[in-house]
Amino acid sequence: GDLEQRESEIHVKEIESLRMQRLMAEMRERCEKREKELDALERDVAEQRFRLVEREQALEHREDVTTALERQVRRYEIESQDRWENVFRRAQQELDSQQDHLQVREMESLPERERRLRMLQNIEQQLTHRERCLRQPERDMVRSMLQPELLTLREENLHLQAQSSRQRSELDA
Repeated sequence: GDLEQRESEIHVKEIESLRMQRLMAEMRERCEKREKELDALERDVAEQRFRLVEREQALEHREDVTTALERQVRRYEIESQDRWENVFRRAQQELDSQQDHLQVREMESLPERERRLRMLQNIEQQLTHRERCLRQPERDMVRSMLQPELLTLREENLHLQAQSSRQRSELDA
């Protein structure tokens, strides 16, 4: 009876030992699996961060290009404005000198004065017309340079910045 009891105890201990070994192996497997999952997750997050940084850099570059374009257009507008102011200053001087000349001649005869006045009005109309014809294409060009592309770039940049900061906050969370 004593031997049987010892064998039975040994048998129970062996079963418990096997059960413990199986349990330990399962736990080890679960830990390794979890570690692999975490490694994959870390790689994924790092990759997302890298892509986000790349996108942010591209966005900064676009912003710089847009700003440079705007600066160029603004410089062009200023130069154009100066150029036209000079043209009109010269035209005004020309007109003033013609008016001075006319005033001197005015005293000579009245019909002559009427004719000169008509001539003067004609010159003014021609100058106004010439100004309109010369300025319009330039104004159109500046408007077309500024409007669509720059506005589109600005809108895209704003959209991308919002997207970028949204992703940044998701990653940092």
